Amino acid sequence: MDLQEMRVAVAYDDAEVVLAKLNAALGIEFESRSSEYWGDYWIDVRHSKLRIFWNRDPLYVAGVDPPEDRFFEARFPNHAVLVDVYESNRESCLQIASLLSDSFPGSATASGPR
Repeated sequence: MDLQEMRVAVAYDDAEVVLAKLNAALGIEFESRSSEYWGDYWIDVRHSKLRIFWNRDPLYVAGVDPPEDRFFEARFPNHAVLVDVYESNRESCLQIASLLSDSFPGSATASGPR
């Protein structure tokens, strides 16, 4: 079984509100983490099928890196939050994307499912 991957650019500026919505709708508990690459982020503690993170690259250096490298998804600079979805089937990915789009109008699929 191939793992399906999708990234959703969420049209909202508070990752914790996005996290709370996914928790309430899907019953998923999240754990706060931090890394040099991702910055502060949250991950599904049971299945690791969702990651919520900021659409800004913590390794970006102004004046050194190209301006578009400031964001993980440069096509969505006005979308502060990204959600990566890893599911066993395409339909599950699309259901989560639909939930995010319905809850946060203006959200868009940045990539996937593949």
